[in-house]
Amino acid sequence: MRNRQTKIGREERINKILELIGQGMYTFQIVDICTKEWGVTRRTIEKYLTHVYSFMSKELTKEDKDKVIMELKEEEKLFKQRGEISAYLKLKDMRLKVSGQYQTKIDHTTNGKDIGFILNINKPNE
Repeated sequence: MRNRQTKIGREERINKILELIGQGMYTFQIVDICTKEWGVTRRTIEKYLTHVYSFMSKELTKEDKDKVIMELKEEEKLFKQRGEISAYLKLKDMRLKVSGQYQTKIDHTTNGKDIGFILNINKPNE
């Protein structure tokens, strides 16, 4: 039988994740710490993080969001300058999640509407 968390246990875990984010930890560090501490899978921690980022994008004041976003932008610059692209991209994703701009789904359809352009390709003369 699985060891499910109570409502209090979930709140404690969410508060711990908020605390780690507040300490400036990166997503990969939070996942590593929490999986070891709680003995859960990476996917479980990612679900908690999704919940936390959703909460942050809805509940933080504009000033709080702006502060977090600016701090993340500064960290992004440092990692990009050092050539640590993986860490840079993770920070960028984190910043977009906090700002509410992160997209998990993209609509590729036109809902039956004509998109209004024609692609004309001319082959070079042989």
